[in-house]
Amino acid sequence: MVSVTTRTGMELAAERLEGIVNHLLYSPFDLPPVVSRFIGRLQPDLFILVETDFWPNWLLGLRQKQIPSLLVNGRISQASFRRYQRLAWFFRPMFQSFTRLSLQSASDRSRCLELGIAADAIRILGNLKYDTGLPDNRRVAPSREKTGLDHQARIWLCGSTHRGEEETLLRVALELKSEIPDLVLVLAPRDVNRREELVRLAQKLGCKPVLRSRWLQEPGNRDRIDMLLLLDTIGELAGWYQLADLAFIGGSLVPEGGHNPLEAATCSVPVLFGPHMDDFTDIAAEMLACGGARTVHSGEEMLGLARDILNRPDQHQAMQRAQQQLIAKHSEVTTRHIEEIKALLHQSGS
Repeated sequence: MVSVTTRTGMELAAERLEGIVNHLLYSPFDLPPVVSRFIGRLQPDLFILVETDFWPNWLLGLRQKQIPSLLVNGRISQASFRRYQRLAWFFRPMFQSFTRLSLQSASDRSRCLELGIAADAIRILGNLKYDTGLPDNRRVAPSREKTGLDHQARIWLCGSTHRGEEETLLRVALELKSEIPDLVLVLAPRDVNRREELVRLAQKLGCKPVLRSRWLQEPGNRDRIDMLLLLDTIGELAGWYQLADLAFIGGSLVPEGGHNPLEAATCSVPVLFGPHMDDFTDIAAEMLACGGARTVHSGEEMLGLARDILNRPDQHQAMQRAQQQLIAKHSEVTTRHIEEIKALLHQSGS
C-alpha cells in the first residue's frame, strides 16, 4: 500500500505505480484517534517513510502498536537541524519512534546523534536518487518530434526555478543566443502556476515564450519554439534532462535551499547551480569535487561558464564523464535499502 498527502501526489502515483501496488490511498489527518483507527484497519507489517515528510502522531501510533517503522533516504538539512534543536522536546521523541533511520550521509548521522537518537538505530545507506539510473518508460524523454524543437537545438534546461532567478536566466540566455543560434532555454518553474507571470517577464525582455501545456493541448495551433519553452507541466522534468546539453538547478541563486541535482547527474548533464544549495550540501559538494558541476554567483559568472561548457566539447565531455563516475560510485543503494527492509520484516516475524 502507498499513501500520499496531496491530489498531485495521487495523480502521479496512479500514473507511475499502476499495476505495481495493491492500494493507493490518502494519508489521514495526523490526529491521534484518526491515526489509531487508520493503523488498526490497515494492520501493516512495516511502515516506510520517505525523506522528510514527518507525521508525529503517525509515528507514535505505530510505536504504541509495536509496528516497526523505517525512514528511508533520510536527510536533515542545516536549517531543519536548527529547528529540531530549538524544539528538541517535540522532535526527539518523534525521531526516537523510528525503529531504523536510513540516512543519506555522515552529516545527517552526526545531526541525528546530536538530537539524541541512538547510534544503533542509524544506518548510512546513501541517497536512493543516486541509484535511479535512466528513467523508466513512465518517465521517458519525449522524442524531438514531440517537443517541437529542431534536431540541432542546444538545450539549456533550468529546473525548479524560483522568483528572482528567471530574469537572470533569461538575460544570460539572450546573450548566449547571439553566440549560439541553436540555443533553446527550457525553463521549468517550481510553481507551474506562475506561468503567466513568466510569460510577461519574457515578453518584457523581448523573448517569445511557448507554453509546453498549450503546445500539448493545441496540436493544430503550435508556435515554433525559437528561444524559450516554458515547461509548465507536472511530471515531465526528469525526462527532459535526457535531452539537455546543460542544466541549471533552481532555488540556488536565491536563498531557497536549492533542489536535487541528481536527476541531471543520472543523465550525465553538466550542472550549474548558485551558492544556496543548503538542502543538498553533501550532494552539491561531491558534484563540485568530481567536476560534474560548477557554482555561479551572478549572471556574468553564469554567462562565462555556460559559454565555456556549450562551446568547448572537451569541457562538456569531461563534465559528462564526471557525472557518470559519480553515479557509478553510488550504485547499489537500492539493494542496501531492500536488505534493510527484509531484515526489519524478518525481525517482526512477517
